[in-house]
Amino acid sequence: MCTQVNNGLFSPPTTQCCQGVDLNRNFDWFFGQVGSSTDPCSEIYNGRFAFSEPETRSVRDFITGQNGKIKTFLTFHSYSQILMYPFGHSIKTYPNDVNDLSVTANRAAQALQSMYGTKYTVGTGADTLYPASGGSEDWAKGQMGIKYSFLFELRPEDNVWDGFLLAENQIIPTSRETWEAVKVIVTQTMNTFKPIITEAPIAHSRFRAVPPTVTAAAVSTIVCADLDQLCPYWSENGACQSFPAMKVRCAKSCKFCV
Repeated sequence: MCTQVNNGLFSPPTTQCCQGVDLNRNFDWFFGQVGSSTDPCSEIYNGRFAFSEPETRSVRDFITGQNGKIKTFLTFHSYSQILMYPFGHSIKTYPNDVNDLSVTANRAAQALQSMYGTKYTVGTGADTLYPASGGSEDWAKGQMGIKYSFLFELRPEDNVWDGFLLAENQIIPTSRETWEAVKVIVTQTMNTFKPIITEAPIAHSRFRAVPPTVTAAAVSTIVCADLDQLCPYWSENGACQSFPAMKVRCAKSCKFCV
């Protein structure tokens, strides 16, 4: 965002460029109260008002349009290697289910560390870094009631002065280890919100339609394959017997066919 400033009759105008709105201070959760700025040239500029930016409005409109169906909200940033849960606008301020969020976040951080040894700090943004209002993870939890809301501050560690410019050779490892953490959160969400599933025939050219009253003999005639890349992980974590849809979605990994 650039503006021209007139310096008077005998001096040419100068151009001042600012970085724009920090989107993770633009959500409607204690907007503009702490850890943000009203200066358009500040790195923590919160915007003119909550949801002033098209990006944050798009997130808001999508989530509100789901009418409570969304159970997990994840937002990814850089940097500091911190996995945060709400609330970040004030120190030692937590939702009622903070114990569940803390346990889930710590398990996710352990799974992430198991890949390359990368250590993450776990806690609220206010407790681990500094208080900041207007955060998307806080809004998702506090305003929208989304059960599992987390913010990832990715590599590198916070003592790296130019950490926003992640080295190219760290991009893939960062993605892989973060995916391990995400899988833990997804599994926890599935275990907490066990869906009521009505089985239906498969709409796929490689598969034969299977009626709800399918027998073991009939299942064995289906092409043995998984429809989701997470099937091996779900199988290892006991989802096969917990979710009826696994019979069709993860037939191979769950050993429902031969």
